[in-house]
Amino acid sequence: MSDTEPGLWTQQLVDLVDDAVVKQSLVEYQQILDVYDQKYGFYSIACLLAKYHLLSQVIEIGTYLLDSGNSRYLELIDRARRLVQDHYDSTRRAPQGATSYAPVQRVSTPAGEQIFYPADAYDRHLTSDPCVQDQVREIDSTWIDAIVPRQFYIYAIDADMVPVVYGQSMGLTGLLGTENGLTTPSGAIAHPVLVRRRGLSVYGAGEIMFTKTVDGALAGAIVNNKSGHFRPRANSLAIVTDAVSNGLEIDADLVVPIAVERTS
Repeated sequence: MSDTEPGLWTQQLVDLVDDAVVKQSLVEYQQILDVYDQKYGFYSIACLLAKYHLLSQVIEIGTYLLDSGNSRYLELIDRARRLVQDHYDSTRRAPQGATSYAPVQRVSTPAGEQIFYPADAYDRHLTSDPCVQDQVREIDSTWIDAIVPRQFYIYAIDADMVPVVYGQSMGLTGLLGTENGLTTPSGAIAHPVLVRRRGLSVYGAGEIMFTKTVDGALAGAIVNNKSGHFRPRANSLAIVTDAVSNGLEIDADLVVPIAVERTS
C-alpha cells in the first residue's frame, strides 16, 4: 500500500485526537474514500472530492494539535496533502488554457514571476460590470464570517501581493473541466476579473478552499494554481501561501498548497 493511501496514516491521526466525534469523522471520510475507490476508481472526481474534504478535516484538527504543541501534526498534514497531490500527478490532464486563452506576458521580478493578462483580450471576452467587480474581496480576517467552508473559490495574488477572491463559491463544474462555473448575465467570471481594477497582473492564481472549526473560526485553507487564463507555475504557490496566511493572520502551515498545473 502506498503512503498516499489513507489506510497507512489515518489511524495514526485518530490516535492523536481525544475527541470521539472528530475521530469518527476521520473514519467516515476514510470509509467514503474506500467506497468511492471501489465504485468509481481511486482517481475519479468523486475520490478527488473526498480527498479534498479529508485534507480539510485534517487542517481543522491541526488548529488544536498545533496549539497543544504536537510535532507529529505537520508530518500528518503533509501526508494528507500528498493524497490530493498524488491524484493530480497520477492523472493525465491537458495544461489549462494552453491553446484556448490569450497569451500572457511573464516578467521576472525580485518578488517572483509577475503574469500580465492582455487588456484587449479582456475587453473582448470578459465582463467589466461594476456589480461583478464589487464581488471581488480582499482575503483578510474581516471576511471570515462570510466564508462558506469546504467550497471552492477563485483567487488571485495581485501586483501588491494582496490576495483577492470572488465572493461567490464555485460549482462542481470547476473540478470537472476547464471552466469554474461562475457566470453572470454580463458574462463569465474568470481570474482576470479579480484584477481588472488592479492592473491585470498577478503573482499567483487558482482555487482556494477554506476550512472552519465547528464554532465557526477559520482553521486554514487549501490553495492550488488552477487558472487557465494566467497559467501560473507551481512555484507561485510559495508566494500564495505566504500572502494568504498573512491576509488571514493564520499559521502558514495551515495554508496547504496543491500543484494542479505544472507549467514549464
